[in-house]
Amino acid sequence: MTGVEPSFRFDVDHGARLVRVTLRGQHKLSDVEDLTKARTEVLTETHWKSGEFDYLADLRATGVQPMDVAAAARFSLAQMPIKPRRFAVLAPSALTKMQVSRITDHEDLRFFTDEDAALAWLNED
Repeated sequence: MTGVEPSFRFDVDHGARLVRVTLRGQHKLSDVEDLTKARTEVLTETHWKSGEFDYLADLRATGVQPMDVAAAARFSLAQMPIKPRRFAVLAPSALTKMQVSRITDHEDLRFFTDEDAALAWLNED
């Protein structure tokens, strides 16, 4: 997205065992490095183990990312210290969905355009 300052924010809902990351704008390699460090800190602070939490990536304020950024994001996701039970992505377009599906190999990944639908799916047993 042109004109939107690149940023990210993590929010943790301990009761729902949900980690949410909200991304905005067009990112650079240094942004992926910063996001990776922040995500590792957030996940470490939760003291959860793999499969004990869900992950929601809100990409509605982003666009398709440059190829080098997408490649770095793929490596970053593969290096997550613990893995979520379910991985929901709020994607603004088919192109974003395609890019994310190429960089993410989580076995329980789903795409949504509606946040309520994503949260409902994450809350299913």
